[in-house]
Amino acid sequence: MKLIDSLISFKKTFGRQGNDFGSFQINDTKFSNSNNLEDMYNIMLFNEPIVIGGEFNMDIYPQNELAEAQRGWYTILSKDNQWIPDDAKWNKNWIVFATRDEDAIYYNEIDGGVYGSIEKEIFYKLSDSLSEFFHVLSECMKMEETVFHFDTTDDEEETTDLFLEECQKILSQNMSTKNATDFMNFFFS
Repeated sequence: MKLIDSLISFKKTFGRQGNDFGSFQINDTKFSNSNNLEDMYNIMLFNEPIVIGGEFNMDIYPQNELAEAQRGWYTILSKDNQWIPDDAKWNKNWIVFATRDEDAIYYNEIDGGVYGSIEKEIFYKLSDSLSEFFHVLSECMKMEETVFHFDTTDDEEETTDLFLEECQKILSQNMSTKNATDFMNFFFS
């Protein structure tokens, strides 16, 4: 699936009964069809973070906030209170474009994949491309709304097995087994 198609699907899904916040526009005229972060921002136009609610809660940052989104990941505070690169624990080609509970969701400029990182210690490959990431995210968000009506937890506020099984089905139909496993672990472990 092309990035433009995945982002159009995401746009149609986003907003879900007031569970998602913010807004963005789709520009279908200015992109190169290369499935990279630059194309994502040329297609998806927004100036304030957008917030996905529910089980897939995350903040997606606009292009004008990308430099700040790298703080704590690629750039860290030195003893002199200066932002410096953290080349020991983070690669300069890993561009954080979203966060989930303060964990990074980033685009790898080298292989084009989307990854998740928990405290720079645990790394998950969430998808092989931005297109794949937004496609499965949209499908899972739709299912959360239309099948479960956002009722995805039990009495102890744990995500239900039935919801997790439905997520796994969507992921298994759309991506490699490893990426599906990593996606589930990042979002639900």
